Amino acid sequence: MKKIILGYDHKAIDLGQEIEKILQDSGHEVINIGAKDAETRLPLQDLIPDFVQKFNENKADFGIISCGTGVGVEIGANKFKGIRASLCHTVEQAQLARQYDDANVLCLASWDELDVEKILSTWVETAYDGNEARKNMLDIFDSWGA
Repeated sequence: MKKIILGYDHKAIDLGQEIEKILQDSGHEVINIGAKDAETRLPLQDLIPDFVQKFNENKADFGIISCGTGVGVEIGANKFKGIRASLCHTVEQAQLARQYDDANVLCLASWDELDVEKILSTWVETAYDGNEARKNMLDIFDSWGA
């Protein structure tokens, strides 16, 4: 089973709680740093650094982070060295992000209709294929971070 850091803002609280339940029911260890309720604002500029810190401290296998559009968390998370965050709306995107790009943070949009259970299971079950040319590319990308 995997160790997964979960974070979400106040606009994604319902999705975040659904994700946590699905992952826990599947036997994964989930460290949830998401919003506590929908009424208390959790700005992305506060959420994302805390999320990345917990991700690194806990040597998590993956991170999953969400906001209304998913774009804000993707942009913010990718500012940190070693984070390869991918916004996925479909099962195929989740599979390819893991298989081809070795993405380690799944970004989800709470305002979209998502097949959350299938996206999560695909994300967790898909391994990087180890392609050397893409690994070299990813190593270069990782060196660009702060």
